[in-house]
Amino acid sequence: MVWKPVKDHFRGGTDAAMALKGKKVRAIKAMSFSTSYLGEGMGPGPAVHVKVGTVAVVGSVPPKHMDHLLVAVPRTPQSNPSLASLMLGSFDSLLVNWPTFISNFEIDV
Repeated sequence: MVWKPVKDHFRGGTDAAMALKGKKVRAIKAMSFSTSYLGEGMGPGPAVHVKVGTVAVVGSVPPKHMDHLLVAVPRTPQSNPSLASLMLGSFDSLLVNWPTFISNFEIDV
């Protein structure tokens, strides 16, 4: 894997965000999210803490949150997760706005 700053590959925009689906990203800063994303109309999920180096996968752009990305974070660290493997396993979905995504993640290019 070759990790590059997200800011070098993504500056925002819905089409650019949708093109990231399935891409692996790695946290470059520790982050805490007060809630995880369970889906429209389902209420907030539990808090999630992301450690530096956590490898996650970009999911999609939620319809009512067009300036955000869903990022699937495995509950147990995985060195090379895929979107398919995360869907079968244990993960948390985070609703991440573009500025936070750009400044806190690297992307596998």
